[in-house]
Amino acid sequence: RRWRGAVVRVLAAHPDGLAEAELAAAVDAAAADRPDGWFTALLHRLETEGLLARDGEGRLHLPPA
Repeated sequence: RRWRGAVVRVLAAHPDGLAEAELAAAVDAAAADRPDGWFTALLHRLETEGLLARDGEGRLHLPPA
């Protein structure tokens, strides 16, 4: 839950969206002791659940209200 919440909080503060690498840096995903690919998988789950969206440029955003 910690990482999911961090992603949502960061995206809420960046309405223009962020690239995946920018988002990973903003939540300090590199500090997690997790296997490679975990952050991309987390973002995919959040997208599948409708909690985030990608625009045509691949930037991540909160979905429109």
